Amino acid sequence: MKRAPQYDILCTYRVGIHVLGRITEVYGCNYFSVLGETVHLLLKVLKSSSVDINLKLEALDSLAHVVRGAGKGLADAQAKETVKIVRTLISDKNMAVRQLAGEAMAALARQTALGLSTSAEYEAFIYPMIRGFDGANFEARMSVARAVANVLAPSQATFTVAVTPLTPQSGSKKGGGSGKKGDNDGGNGMGEPAAPPQFEERTQLSCREMLQILAGPLLKHHAREARLGCAATYVTVFSLLGGTYVEAQYGALVAHISEDILGSKPFLLLPLPEMVSVRELCIEILSRVARSSMSEAGIANATKILVDHFAGRWPARPDLPPLTKWAFSAVLSQTAMLLDSLGGVAATLPEYVGDALLKLATTHPSHSVQVSAARALQRFVAAHPPAYAPIFHTLYTALARDTPTLSASTPVEGMRRSIGAATALSAIMAIGPHVPLYAPTSSAALVLTLAANLIRGPGAAREPKVAICANEIAWTLITGLVGAGPATAKAQLSQILILWKDAFPKPGAGNSGGSGNATGGAALGGDLTATVHAKEAALRAMVAMLVHAGEAISVDTQKRLAVLVINVVQLILTHPSLGTPSAAIAAVSASLSSSSSLSSSSSSSSAAGGPATTIKCAPLSMTYADLDAQFRRRLFDAISLLPVAQFEPVHGQLLKLANDIFAQDPADSRRFDVGAAYQVYHAFEKVAAPVNAPFGPLFWQAAEYGTHTLPMDGLTTDWAVRHHPARDPGCARPIETPVVDYEQWASLERQLWHPVQGGLEFDTLALLSGVSRPDDPGFRVEATTPASSSVAAGGAATGVAGQSPISGVRAAFTIPRRPRPSPASFALVNAAIAMYAAVFPSVMPAAQEAFVESYARVIKAKQERPGKRTALLVNSVQALHMATGHMVAANSAAHAKKVSMTPSTTKAALELAQQALGSADGGVRLAAAHLVGKVADLAAGNAALASIQQFLVQQIVENRDPDIRAGAAMALVLTHVYTQSGATIKTTVGVLHTLCVDAHPGLATWATTALAYLMETRGNHVYPLVTPTLSVVCRQLMAETRRPLGVAKALYGCVDTLGPELQMSDKLRDLVVQFLEYLLAWEQLEECAEAWRAATHLLLMAPGTVPVPRYAAVLQALATSEHATLRHAVMQCLCSMIQRAPAEVVAHTTELERTLMLVARHEPELVQKSLASLVECPEVPPYRWLDLTRQLLTPGIATGAAAAGGGGGGPGSGSDTENEDGDEVAVTTTVSKSSASDAATTSRIQISWTSQLAAIQSLRAVIQFLCTSSDREYHTDLAKARTRPEAPWLVHRLGDIIRVAFTASTALTEVVRHEGLGLLEDVLDFFASAPDPEFEGHRLLEQYQAQFSSALTPAFTTDAYPEIVATASHVCARYISAGITDDLFTLSRIIKLLTQALTMVQSAPNAAGGTSTAKSAPASVSQHATIMIQLAVLGAWAELRRASARRSVLASVVDPQIPTLLPLWLTALLEFSVVKQDPDAAGLLPSKLEAVSSNVSYAVRSRDVVLPLYSECWVPILSAVTLHLAATESESDLTKYGWAQTPHGTYPKLLLVLYGLAFEPLVSVRASTETTIACLDALQALVQPRHFHKLNPPLANELLTMADRLMQTEGGEVHLRVISLLLAIITQYGGNTDSCLGPEVTTHAQEILFRACAPVLPQLLADPTAASIFGDASAEHVGTALSALVAAGTIAAKDHAWVPLVVHMYAEALVTPSLFSGAAKLTVVLKQVLEAHAAAAVASGGDDAKNGTTDTVADMVLSLIAGLLGHVEAAVATRHIGQAKQNLLAATICATSGAVPAADLIRTGTRFASTLVQVFEWPELSLVSLQCIRSLLQLGGKRADLHAFSDQISVLVLPHLLTTLFADPPSLAPHNQTECYATLALAGALAGGGSSSRGSTDQPEEGSRVAIVVTVALVGALVRYPAASHPWASAIRPAVTQGLLALAKVQTQAFRTAVAGLSPATRSVLEDALRVGMGGGSTAAATTSAPAADSTGGRGAEKPTIELKMSF
Repeated sequence: MKRAPQYDILCTYRVGIHVLGRITEVYGCNYFSVLGETVHLLLKVLKSSSVDINLKLEALDSLAHVVRGAGKGLADAQAKETVKIVRTLISDKNMAVRQLAGEAMAALARQTALGLSTSAEYEAFIYPMIRGFDGANFEARMSVARAVANVLAPSQATFTVAVTPLTPQSGSKKGGGSGKKGDNDGGNGMGEPAAPPQFEERTQLSCREMLQILAGPLLKHHAREARLGCAATYVTVFSLLGGTYVEAQYGALVAHISEDILGSKPFLLLPLPEMVSVRELCIEILSRVARSSMSEAGIANATKILVDHFAGRWPARPDLPPLTKWAFSAVLSQTAMLLDSLGGVAATLPEYVGDALLKLATTHPSHSVQVSAARALQRFVAAHPPAYAPIFHTLYTALARDTPTLSASTPVEGMRRSIGAATALSAIMAIGPHVPLYAPTSSAALVLTLAANLIRGPGAAREPKVAICANEIAWTLITGLVGAGPATAKAQLSQILILWKDAFPKPGAGNSGGSGNATGGAALGGDLTATVHAKEAALRAMVAMLVHAGEAISVDTQKRLAVLVINVVQLILTHPSLGTPSAAIAAVSASLSSSSSLSSSSSSSSAAGGPATTIKCAPLSMTYADLDAQFRRRLFDAISLLPVAQFEPVHGQLLKLANDIFAQDPADSRRFDVGAAYQVYHAFEKVAAPVNAPFGPLFWQAAEYGTHTLPMDGLTTDWAVRHHPARDPGCARPIETPVVDYEQWASLERQLWHPVQGGLEFDTLALLSGVSRPDDPGFRVEATTPASSSVAAGGAATGVAGQSPISGVRAAFTIPRRPRPSPASFALVNAAIAMYAAVFPSVMPAAQEAFVESYARVIKAKQERPGKRTALLVNSVQALHMATGHMVAANSAAHAKKVSMTPSTTKAALELAQQALGSADGGVRLAAAHLVGKVADLAAGNAALASIQQFLVQQIVENRDPDIRAGAAMALVLTHVYTQSGATIKTTVGVLHTLCVDAHPGLATWATTALAYLMETRGNHVYPLVTPTLSVVCRQLMAETRRPLGVAKALYGCVDTLGPELQMSDKLRDLVVQFLEYLLAWEQLEECAEAWRAATHLLLMAPGTVPVPRYAAVLQALATSEHATLRHAVMQCLCSMIQRAPAEVVAHTTELERTLMLVARHEPELVQKSLASLVECPEVPPYRWLDLTRQLLTPGIATGAAAAGGGGGGPGSGSDTENEDGDEVAVTTTVSKSSASDAATTSRIQISWTSQLAAIQSLRAVIQFLCTSSDREYHTDLAKARTRPEAPWLVHRLGDIIRVAFTASTALTEVVRHEGLGLLEDVLDFFASAPDPEFEGHRLLEQYQAQFSSALTPAFTTDAYPEIVATASHVCARYISAGITDDLFTLSRIIKLLTQALTMVQSAPNAAGGTSTAKSAPASVSQHATIMIQLAVLGAWAELRRASARRSVLASVVDPQIPTLLPLWLTALLEFSVVKQDPDAAGLLPSKLEAVSSNVSYAVRSRDVVLPLYSECWVPILSAVTLHLAATESESDLTKYGWAQTPHGTYPKLLLVLYGLAFEPLVSVRASTETTIACLDALQALVQPRHFHKLNPPLANELLTMADRLMQTEGGEVHLRVISLLLAIITQYGGNTDSCLGPEVTTHAQEILFRACAPVLPQLLADPTAASIFGDASAEHVGTALSALVAAGTIAAKDHAWVPLVVHMYAEALVTPSLFSGAAKLTVVLKQVLEAHAAAAVASGGDDAKNGTTDTVADMVLSLIAGLLGHVEAAVATRHIGQAKQNLLAATICATSGAVPAADLIRTGTRFASTLVQVFEWPELSLVSLQCIRSLLQLGGKRADLHAFSDQISVLVLPHLLTTLFADPPSLAPHNQTECYATLALAGALAGGGSSSRGSTDQPEEGSRVAIVVTVALVGALVRYPAASHPWASAIRPAVTQGLLALAKVQTQAFRTAVAGLSPATRSVLEDALRVGMGGGSTAAATTSAPAADSTGGRGAEKPTIELKMSF
């Protein structure tokens, strides 16, 4: 109570200082007195030693704010005093004070002049500040680094000085006269005028002088935090100075790193681990500076600088200082990183880049330089694939030249050069699968032959160093070979197995692979070295095979490999010198002094008393201790990768071997030594740090004892409060500090987690990892660290749910892709632990119990050093953690035998875990917690679980140690996770709630994270406890003191658990949203990332909750963050938001699509999904996509920064940018604030080829979407677009689109060029048919022919990529065949390109079917590339051949090339048929493959590469070939490869190949519609009698079965092709007497055609409702049904057995409304069928009548006529004119076909006539009815038995005709009246059957009367329409006159009778008309002609004929 007033006073002081600081920051520059008083007050507080620490922190924070706002108003005296005080506080013991003092100093350096000018002054000022790095945590270290960087940055400010140039006379004067008085008197002292003064820009310090200030602290021995702080200072100062400065001074930075640091004497005196650590730190500095500040062009320039000035300094040059191997390796590592960043742009680098890297890899004697050069060379080939073949050829040639001459006299340097060449070749081969088009297909065989020759050389005759060199080269080559992937390894596996068998003989069978007999013990130390190396190298290759080519290893091969590995195990167990590492080292030590295999330096070292661990094993660059460690490590790795069951006989021995490595009993006299170089770390043993320490003591204490370097569940450092150093528990509020992105600095911070750094030189197998191409999808220069390493995971780090320990959360740091394997001794520990974990579950429970109990016993025993106990504890816990993980994974497998732990084992494991739960290192605690959870799952019974959980709760409640409580809390949660138990979960959650609000922030963080993990994994059990969890979250957010991390994870768990219920509960939803809003504004980036994850989940569960308008702009701003975790979370949320509400997101953002494209490199999948949604958003106008793509493709935009920085020597325009922490640069500049902001944005976001690629892909998607939308006609047709000019139609910007495509297709990057050519293809697809409204008859694209040819021409150069050549060939063919123009002269340039490509293919040495007379292909083109180009060109010409079938103008282009193309096409198809099948399964011998073509032998060995190439082009080639075969009768082209004898005949082999290629896609896998149609067309062209003389039944059945399947599964377009094929087969082979087609084939075909009609004609089925199984009768079905009906009718016309079925089908089809569109065609076919049937019936002489076929058809036709007439009457009644017309014509054709007997037809006469009369009354149908009447009347003239039928028609129709003709006024048009008179004349001429002869008097009375009436009616027409006065006379009178002449000739007597009764006037009119008609006057307009009757009166020749019009 007494202290309460003092506490209140302290709080009041703090508040007052805070307010005063903020007010002065804003207004202090205006009131200098207030500013001075405020600073004085704050300094007074800081000077006081008795002031409260919190008050001091507040004063420091306020001082920083005051200085920021002071400007230039701070007095010099106060400034100096402030600087002095703050600089002193930077090295304060309190980390919070250091951090805030650093921020204040940074502000002082920016706002005041420190008065520093020389390097010495800067050093004196900065070195005291650098002491602040010692022992600093992350935040303090970064704050001090910013302060130092701000102090150094002004030294690079430029100022201008005048420099008077010296004249020749004055130049020799002392001092040059620059500072003397005589220099200003206007002369030079000799009467001559002085030269005008010149000006130059200078800086206070040069770049290297500035950097040299930091070099000393960086090299300070053992000051690891200081090193990290100096490294951070390097990066920060360059970030402050800007990208332009970095690009200008990058060479100076590299020179400083390589010469002043890595080449300095202090560095070279460091121990080996420290040297490796410093080198890795320098590499990180170079990478961070380049990655964060340089543009793409700047990176390219930096790469040239690295190669020109540094990598090119080998051999050493006399004018430059030599570089050490450390400098070379750093430079080469940085070169590799820059090449990865460049991607395809690396193709623009000069050739000497590869040459310089190649020289270093093959000539430098240092192994580390060789490996680094090999890695850089590998990345160069990955970025520039055409360099693969020449580099491979150079390396292979060098090895083939040098290796045969290896001998004892060969210098060690020469041997090392050969080893370097082998290493480089191995690295190059590893990239082969990623650049298959450029990798020579014969490389694997060549390399294996070379390696085998080296291994099988004379063993006993070789000295050890020769044997070591030969084995190293050979097995390194084999390692690269198997690392090239499963396909390459599988082809050579049999030979490699033989080599392994020789390398691993059974113990006692002699030694192969070494030098001489290795069983001689210590006396043969040299031989032992060679033997161990031979085993290690062979095991290395085996491990590479298991890791990188595991798919090629069968179960049998695994067994064989396991037997060989057991041989090695037996050798270790039985050999006296290999039993333990110490024994082996002792054996070698005893023999090294007398060994002739060692160099003099090695001997001197041995003589001086150096152990074997320090002596190199020549010619290798490693000691024997490292070699022995590598050997054992390879053995353990091989055992871990093979099935554990294969090693059952030696399980116990394996566990003992591993146990001796990582957890040796202290009582054991044997000791594993990690090497003297690493024992220096024992000085760093520390007392255990508290839970919130920034790092634990793990590796500091345990490095001496060989602790593993595997990450433990992704946590190698503590989570606790690493971002909150200034938030002490006593703080009333959090101190405001700049946000520091921990993730960006994690690559540097890992130096604290792993003091023992790795490097490529420690393991060349690392060269095989991460070898994908930079332009591959998913490639990252920065990769996210997984939750656990691949070795450490092994199922161990994965929980039951298959999730990482912290589910769904990406690790908070990233590591470079550059592999950094651990040193051999530490890698051995890793391998031992992994192997132990794999074998442990398979041993007996008693053995498990013994091992675990021994660990617990050793840990309990008192150790001499705490570090040794820590090492044993960590290794044991990690081993059991991984082992139990394997056991849990085995239990979760289906049908697996459950494994469990015995009670004793469980107890011992829990005792061990209990010790680790209290570890100060977070990773150890988490591994122990997982161990507890897994042990709980493996323990038998629920009682064990309850006991474990009770013990953990007791530890939490009773123990006050925050470490133990945190570990126990996590373990308690993991017991629920692994056991899936929910019995006590309520108690667990209650305990976690209590711990979450604990005063200790580290403990609260662990508890919060554990709670979040529990909610994610056991959400169904935690669901009732969500509300109290939200209360805990609220208390954490509202806490005044340090807020723990993990709150956002807990909130995410609540959202995930509640799920859709959030939509129901308003209270919960509002509470979650409020918490989320608070977290999204939090300063911790990891927490913000988790909050955005929760927002994404909330958007999914409750879409309306998330305020899109407010979040959209924030998400867009955060999307470009450099924090990978935050960026990924933000992009996920933004992507979900765009997919749900794209319009709303677009409305509240600015140029969102541009932002997405700029981050495409980092988040390609999410960007692709987001852009796909925006493409279809109408709020984003199409022109915006086009303009954005143009901006990104413009070279000036992408390289503007580089151009500005090319000639600068100072900061330039980039020096005023802001760094990532928001600090303004301390360099003076004249650039405005707005421009500085823009420059900052540009420096942070660089436009790269990935952005360009995303832009082009988006533009293509926009074009495809719009050109397939409902407005596609407006987008593609300029004339229609002009009718609506206000809309943004694409066709208006067609020129811009083509310009963008041209720019992209000529870009520097291959993938961008490829996409640009694809854009050209899209333009052709959618705009090729667009007409040009300005020029009728021309296409719109015709005017862009020059742009197309210009874009395509560069693709056909000799150095073009094969992919570009292939795509360009297709675009050329597409352009020519698109029909843009028929002018071949206009097309000549593009045609010439294709012709040149064809010539190149024809003359290629391995062209398909071509000759080899031309020069050999360039070395940069592999056989795969040659095949790709060949197939692409042949496919392009095939497309032209297909187009020439539609456009005859192209025939003149294609036909001359057919003699050349056809053999190439046929050979390509034959190759494809071979490559498609597995040659091993098919039993194809190499000789047979060579007989096919030269390409096949290559293609079969790499089917996975070439098969997609053939698959892309075989369809057009097959179509082109079959089109040619269909157009020619010659079969000589098909006989090139001979004939094949089959059971059904002899056929050309190529014919069977073509048939198989066409038939297989139709019956095997569902192919695309285009492929199906092409194959059906090909089958129709091949299945011809001239190819297959007989169609045997099996083949016919296969064809019909295939057709049946396609009719059921495919669409209408395929149906038409199938029906056409059926028609061709039946018509060509059905009527052939030699054909073997049986009735079952015919029946099957009928069924297919019948089912094709069923959806449209359900009435054909017995049950019409069954038609529903065929689907709805859509328009597609209508087309199929019409085609099937026509095909059936066509077949029936030749095969009369089909007639009944066809008539039945047509009877329904002709009256079906949906088929009226094809009724005319059906009517024609029906006419042909019935007439053919009638003719066949007559020819058969009544045979058909006897069997009833004719009667059946007649009855069906008669019924059809009746039905049609009924439908005609109904249609007339309903005014369906079209239906009535078609049915009437069909009925007439049926009646006139002759298929119906006369008697039956006569019975229908009256019905027919009645119908005709009804139809005639309709004006629209009168003409058709008259045509039908004439056709029916003619029947009486053709057949005597149908006279009665004709008379019926005449009698009933004539009255209606006469009534209509003589109606007044006329009711018919002149043309119809003409037809009517013609019909009337025909009726009169045929009345009564016609006349017998002129003048006959025996005519029938009825017929005579009709003739008389007709004659009188015709004469009346002449009178009615006089020739001179009536306008219709010219149309009507000719027809009437012709009719009268016919009557006079045929009905002579009746004509005379009628004329006799005429009046004289009428007779005169008749005579005049007849005189005109007989005199050749006007011809009849009607279609009727009356034939003259001969004198004999024969009826047949004299009957008039009426031709029925069929053009309906």
